[in-house]
Amino acid sequence: MQIKRSEEIEAFLKAPPRDVEGALIHGRDQGLVRERSKALEAAVLGGAPDPFQLVELSEAEIKDAPGALYAEAASISMLGGRKFIRLRMSADAAGSALEAYLGERETGAARPDAFFVIEAGDLRPSSALRKAAESAASVAAIACYPDDETSLEALIETVLQQARAEISHEAKLALVERLGGDRGVSRQELEKLVLYCTSPGASGAEIGLSDVLALIGDTGGAEVDQLIDAVLSGQVEAAARQSRRLSAEGVHPVRILRALGMHLDRLAALESGKGGYSYYQAEALKRHAARWPARNVARAQGLVLEAELQCKTTGLPAEEISERLLLALARGAREAPAG
Repeated sequence: MQIKRSEEIEAFLKAPPRDVEGALIHGRDQGLVRERSKALEAAVLGGAPDPFQLVELSEAEIKDAPGALYAEAASISMLGGRKFIRLRMSADAAGSALEAYLGERETGAARPDAFFVIEAGDLRPSSALRKAAESAASVAAIACYPDDETSLEALIETVLQQARAEISHEAKLALVERLGGDRGVSRQELEKLVLYCTSPGASGAEIGLSDVLALIGDTGGAEVDQLIDAVLSGQVEAAARQSRRLSAEGVHPVRILRALGMHLDRLAALESGKGGYSYYQAEALKRHAARWPARNVARAQGLVLEAELQCKTTGLPAEEISERLLLALARGAREAPAG
């Protein structure tokens, strides 16, 4: 069975029903895959499980005997108690193990006192492993997508609440823009930030914008800058390639649109003679100004704001909204004469 809604996923991770015997956790965000697998382990075994209750099967074991998953689940732990079995292997091997397990259960074999988790990468809907898990009533299938703005904000709030830390509004916005699409990396960065900002003897941390800018690396920042340069320089093909690469890496479209909007703000300031840019941005801004008169910059700023709003409110795929605008702007820049 598929579990899609975030609140249903969180409820399942905290207390998987006893009639569910295992879970397939898959997706591009491997940090989130591992985090959810660990959450299930804690839910099934408690906070301090006996080492004999934890089992990890290798690909070699499954290839030699696809029925090893059921056999391990049905065997009794050395010291008793429920088992938790983890499989980290290729989709083909895991698919064979799941098929053999479900086959045993369909023949009326006893239900083991165990729970298994299959950790997998990005699986297409046509994947045999994914289809088997989604169609089985006793197996939960949970997809892990790169964090978007909403889930990043929730992660930030969770980590900071646990650390009893306070953060300014500006610092929180900067964190959302800088954290990437891997849950594990994002959590490590947040924990590093809290540790750095906690004063000796204090019960919590106070995090400001300067702390975020100093400590949190701008994941994908150089690639986003390259995309913006390609768009505003009229390099349509390069913009399309870079946009799809960033999407595959989990960089959220809203972040790209915000970065583009900030660059257009600097471009408008340059053209009005007000400055508003640092020395290392000057070269790119001057090149872009040759193709972008003030009236076109103003129109592009409005289109970027509108696209960001559409990403948040329409329910349409944010990647499509962003890429459509980026390529339209790139085509416009290509047709404009360079002054």
